[in-house]
Amino acid sequence: MALPRRLQTVILFLICALPLCWLIVATGRGGLGVNPTEALIRQLGEWALRFLLITLAASPVNRWLKWRLLLEYRRMFGLFAFVYACLHLFAYLWFDHFFVWLELIEDLIKRPFITLGMIAWLLLLPLALTSTRRAVKRIG
Repeated sequence: MALPRRLQTVILFLICALPLCWLIVATGRGGLGVNPTEALIRQLGEWALRFLLITLAASPVNRWLKWRLLLEYRRMFGLFAFVYACLHLFAYLWFDHFFVWLELIEDLIKRPFITLGMIAWLLLLPLALTSTRRAVKRIG
């Protein structure tokens, strides 16, 4: 017996939000190790990447295994990828640089992986902005 669609959506949403809840609790309890800033930034980035990979895997999984669940919730997984990416970026800007933009620019020039992360976030931004029902209808 399949679950009703609304209940299925709520359960998947809560599962996707669990890592964030765990990070909030771990941060409050001091459970992120000796360098909590690095752990928080890294975990948020890893969860963004995980959700991005789940989103990208939806079509191949449906094609090869005929499992439609990922395909049906691809938009939600993609938006969770974007939310975790935004939190990752925000934590990096706040805790690592305290919103000192000159330091950020120096970091962008000095560290190529940060430049790639910024480019990736910029590529996710239009996808997230055009994921609403209204935007999808407008685009066609």
